[in-house]
Amino acid sequence: METANEQTTASPAADARIVGLDRRAPRMRVDLTLNIPTLITLATLVVTISATGVGLYYNLDKRQMATDFAVSVLQQRVEKNEAAVAALRIDQANSNAALRTDVKGDIAEIKGMLNQLIFAPRPSPSQQRQLREWSKDQ
Repeated sequence: METANEQTTASPAADARIVGLDRRAPRMRVDLTLNIPTLITLATLVVTISATGVGLYYNLDKRQMATDFAVSVLQQRVEKNEAAVAALRIDQANSNAALRTDVKGDIAEIKGMLNQLIFAPRPSPSQQRQLREWSKDQ
């Protein structure tokens, strides 16, 4: 009987091993070998990305240089315009001062003439006639 019990106890474990071997889980395997088309593709990808990066950097550098040039030209124009405005202000100040001097001189002359007319002795009637005739002629 012992032999039959041993067989019965041993047989479920043996059966489980056999069943386990038959029911293997499917596994994914990654092929890590590198073939020539893969190497060519990777090399092309690296070269393309590098060339694109260098081209973008070159274009950005050209744009930066153009921007720097434009800024320097604009600075020169602004400086010229500021100098022209300063010269114009000085010229206007000088012309205003000259105009004020002329106006003051003219006003003083008119004031003197008015004082002469107001405070001078009365002209004779013949002189008044001459003044009226003179004003009509001109």
